[in-house]
Amino acid sequence: MTPEIAKRTIDLAVTAPSADNSQPWQFVNAGNHWEVVYHHAGTKDLFGPTGHATLLSTGALSYNLEQICGTSNTSSAIDPLGNWRLSFVPPDRISEATEHALRQRHTNRHPFIGPINSSPIAQIAADNQLKLQFISVPSSIRKIAEAIAICSELRFKNEELHEWLFSSLRWSSSEAEIGDGLDLRTLHLPPGGRAFMKFISYWPRMSLLNFLGISKLMAHVDSLPVSNAPALLVISSKQEPTLTWQAGKTLAEIWTKLNQTGVAVHPYYVITDIAHRLQKNKLDKAAAGLAKKALSISRTTLNLEADELPHIILRIGFPTRHPERSKRKNVDSFITPTFLR
Repeated sequence: MTPEIAKRTIDLAVTAPSADNSQPWQFVNAGNHWEVVYHHAGTKDLFGPTGHATLLSTGALSYNLEQICGTSNTSSAIDPLGNWRLSFVPPDRISEATEHALRQRHTNRHPFIGPINSSPIAQIAADNQLKLQFISVPSSIRKIAEAIAICSELRFKNEELHEWLFSSLRWSSSEAEIGDGLDLRTLHLPPGGRAFMKFISYWPRMSLLNFLGISKLMAHVDSLPVSNAPALLVISSKQEPTLTWQAGKTLAEIWTKLNQTGVAVHPYYVITDIAHRLQKNKLDKAAAGLAKKALSISRTTLNLEADELPHIILRIGFPTRHPERSKRKNVDSFITPTFLR
């Protein structure tokens, strides 16, 4: 196991999707293998090591590692509380086909065209406790868009979520080169959109504008691509840590295979995020009522039980534009320079 192949393994593994491209991991050399540990580099940590978004993204990371190193050289474990362990032994060499497939996976936030005539999920061997749904009926797509719009409006009215979003945006090319967060160039913004985003980035200003309905406008803009989507893919289950981890692995597999076949993907996490804030009593009474309405719409449309939620919703279709791709941090920034003892 050479340092070069270990670095190449890590550099390829962290192409896995994560919340707002946060890449919340460090890699520690344990001698005969490497350990992955949770690491949050920002000023405020909304998710923590056992949060849903962390488990989802680290499940996706474990999928990448299994593709690179093989399942026999990748080990993962997660307990009912969400505490996890992930380790791997880098391979002697990395398959060119694997590297190409994993690096090709990306987000496209531009409009899509259809139709998507057949469900791509038949090719996915997912955990049988996960529900994978392909939705192409326009009325069902519009109902999911309605739920997304409600949750998106709540997000734009919430100071904590507002500050998380705008702290993750990278406004300039030099900021984007750091390799984390959301490069503004990856967003589908209309003319003047960048200046408007900068204008509302200051929370006291945004909170005042919300009285004029700006949060509704932003929610409409956020959900409109879903309303017009050729199709959606939804991964749902009971909200148990082991299933969230498996959902992350399934997400990475589906997304990678879709991009390989020329299908564009845009993930939506806002319903799940608002649902977890509701469960943790982080919403006021009015917001909680709207969140419950959105969850009711989602569960009815997706035929979910009361204890089931979407882990992620993917808008899919054929691309109309090639998107700017989010960068990743330099591989050296992921590596802890000390050995585990």
